[in-house]
Amino acid sequence: NWTGMGFTAIGATTNPTLNFIMEYYASITANFTTNIFVQMAGTYNGLFSSDALGVTEETAGLIGNLILKTNGAYSTTFHLPGSAPAISGSFAHDGSLTTNVATTQGKVKLQLTVNANTSPRTITASVTGTNHILANGIPQAGWASAGTLFASLANTHADAGAYTLLIPPAPQPLITTPPGNGSALLANNPGTASVLPYVTLTGALADGAPIIQNVGVGEDNGIPVYLAPYSNNASGLLWGRLSLSNTPAAPAPSGTLTWIRKASASPSGLFK
Repeated sequence: NWTGMGFTAIGATTNPTLNFIMEYYASITANFTTNIFVQMAGTYNGLFSSDALGVTEETAGLIGNLILKTNGAYSTTFHLPGSAPAISGSFAHDGSLTTNVATTQGKVKLQLTVNANTSPRTITASVTGTNHILANGIPQAGWASAGTLFASLANTHADAGAYTLLIPPAPQPLITTPPGNGSALLANNPGTASVLPYVTLTGALADGAPIIQNVGVGEDNGIPVYLAPYSNNASGLLWGRLSLSNTPAAPAPSGTLTWIRKASASPSGLFK
């Protein structure tokens, strides 16, 4: 910004030309700040969920393919079950952003912060909803979630290949899950000079619901998985993070996924 004697300070700006009317004994000072977006520019992906409520259809989602440019401009897709609006704008010079996102579940406030000088490069996300939801069967107004976006790797040739992924249910005594396992083919595409590397995940869950997703590999070797595999709004979810092994000889993906499927009544009156 600009400071001085005899006039009000002008806020941070990238305008290349500023005009002043100088009076006798007047002085001005230009205060320069580093452009943090030069080193942080790239493509980011990240999941968010609620610490208080856990992973639920209404409060867990994905901020996908966020493209951050060197001037602070951005574009991304905001995913909640039943909604995937595209949003764009610009970060403030300090790397902060606050915007409202319209979803099928109501208005959501999104706050992002670019974390300069981090390795891997990250963006912190805070998501706040105003719609009423159930928490352990108790209605409550509003919810809050948080997450981290990781910059995508520029090269994943070392782990290029295809992997068969088994998705077995975790033992949970009080929860009945459909019999069998889900399965998928995870293909790591190392990318080209003009296209960043990405992972393709295709397969089916244990109930036969098809799944397909294309997503970048983070600089932490993480793969954010987010799918709403059923047709009705907020009717189910596959959410979690996979990672490629740090062992060069066996870079097999592994991780934990949360699968949510709401019960549906059958003609016999039983739920399945």
